[in-house]
Amino acid sequence: MKRLFATIAFVSVAYGAFAIGVSAGIGGSISALSYNEGMSGTLFGATDSASYTLTQMPLEAKVFLDATYVQLSAGYLIANGGYQHTTQTGGLSFLTGNTYNDSYLTFSGLLKFPLGVGPMSFFPLIGAEYDYNLTLTDASGNNLKPLLTSQQLSDLNQLWLKGGAGVDLSFGRFFLRPELLAGFKLPSATDNSEVTAIENYVYSSGYSNASGTVIWWTWDFNLLFGYRF
Repeated sequence: MKRLFATIAFVSVAYGAFAIGVSAGIGGSISALSYNEGMSGTLFGATDSASYTLTQMPLEAKVFLDATYVQLSAGYLIANGGYQHTTQTGGLSFLTGNTYNDSYLTFSGLLKFPLGVGPMSFFPLIGAEYDYNLTLTDASGNNLKPLLTSQQLSDLNQLWLKGGAGVDLSFGRFFLRPELLAGFKLPSATDNSEVTAIENYVYSSGYSNASGTVIWWTWDFNLLFGYRF
């Protein structure tokens, strides 16, 4: 009988530790997004390099569903404007303004594990986000999609790996959830073609040991407001 009570108590504790609660809510995010393109090569024993960076600050409105260990969300993201920055060996630098505007539907799935109980709960996050492109225009609002190949159009849709942490600040059944995530976009066929084009350009300019890189990354700050059912 004692063993039975001990088993019941253990199951009860285990269930309490891993019980799944459901919550939902709305929120938004602001991001620091960067596209980095680099090249380098050796000529007469000296290495020259150049880099091009495009930065944007996307804004997103979203809804989310939470099941304690999984956070799912869907949103609408816009990234208007941006800046181009080009740097060459020797410190020569150029900065130009607005390049293009784009918008996306976003779908995210993140694994989470709450640490701590009470009015404040901290949790790490890791998962993926898929962004489905809706629009792409230049600074004047002209549609740029007709200028793209079918592969480039497909690669406007983006798959990101993201990880970070968040905290729940609870007020009864309501809670405020700030989150900070870092993201890395998986290379697309267009990105890989750009790397090849960069390296071919460096070689055609007479350089050896040519290398090229294309990297997309982002920092996201989410602020969500939810209700536990």
